[in-house]
Amino acid sequence: MIRTMTLLIGLLVFGTLFGQGDFRQDSILTEEGIPGTTEYNPLSRTYFEDHQPNGRPGTVTTIRLTESGEWVPSRRILSTYEGNLVTERRVQRWSNTSADWVDDRARLQTFDDNGQLLSRISQAAPASGEPLENVRRQTFLYTGEQMLETVIVENWVTGAWQRFGRRQFSYTPDGEIVERRWQRWNGGAWIDQFRRVWQYGPLGFNA
Repeated sequence: MIRTMTLLIGLLVFGTLFGQGDFRQDSILTEEGIPGTTEYNPLSRTYFEDHQPNGRPGTVTTIRLTESGEWVPSRRILSTYEGNLVTERRVQRWSNTSADWVDDRARLQTFDDNGQLLSRISQAAPASGEPLENVRRQTFLYTGEQMLETVIVENWVTGAWQRFGRRQFSYTPDGEIVERRWQRWNGGAWIDQFRRVWQYGPLGFNA
């Protein structure tokens, strides 16, 4: 089957008639091809309901078409920003039981004054309609040159964060990545699991 996404762009025009316009996404229509024809049937439609001052969407809602031909709510994404940085992204599902949106999962992020990511917490609802619970936390550490050096991964277990693993990055003096290493925590030490090594040719490209 062939599926297509038709992008419908809402147009907001400011200034004079011949001035430049401010284009913002309005909605996305997803369609499925009808076998043996050049026609399509709609599957879902995503609406960008509002935009932040930075032009990025704040609320994105998806509705889907049922077999009976009825458009029903499906998913909603709520984003919170500090400037251009996403500090929270919450995904909600439509509950037929409560006839309302319920939290499905979320991602919380913190940044330093330079906009570098410091931490990311993932949350999820154990079941539909239940409150979100912590699942995983990632802490990002940087070199003195502001290069990503370590990502510590922790899982939420019985009400506390417990170490799970970490990713470590190494660079050339020019800032090119040369190694990414994954290690697991065994309760007392970091144990190497695997690594990826980059090699470069004379022009600096991967060899």
